[in-house]
Amino acid sequence: MRYDPNDAEVKAFIRTTRLSTYSEIINALVERFGPDRAWPLALIQAERAKIVQSGRRSRYASDEYVMAFLRERMDLSTLDEIVSQGLARLGRFPSRTATHRMVQKLRRETNADAGASVTRKSP
Repeated sequence: MRYDPNDAEVKAFIRTTRLSTYSEIINALVERFGPDRAWPLALIQAERAKIVQSGRRSRYASDEYVMAFLRERMDLSTLDEIVSQGLARLGRFPSRTATHRMVQKLRRETNADAGASVTRKSP
């Protein structure tokens, strides 16, 4: 069997992995999906280039613990409190500026979801 360039699982793994080098990504692909499904270097590079062109999410926006912490604290604490508590609790946390951008984005998403549910309920 040959690798499939449209393999959704492999594509999702490449898009979400935090591995930094291509050799690490290839090794992880072989380990996770087997040598038959692992993509060659050129295909991995092309897929990663699409991420950069489309505006890659920050490493913290991809971190489920940081995002969960932000969701639970964003309306209860100031930015300075969120950053200091996040550092104390998680040991890593984005800067105050990055935290502010992420909170703004979460609020926009929350408001968009609330607006969509209201729109659906209206006759």
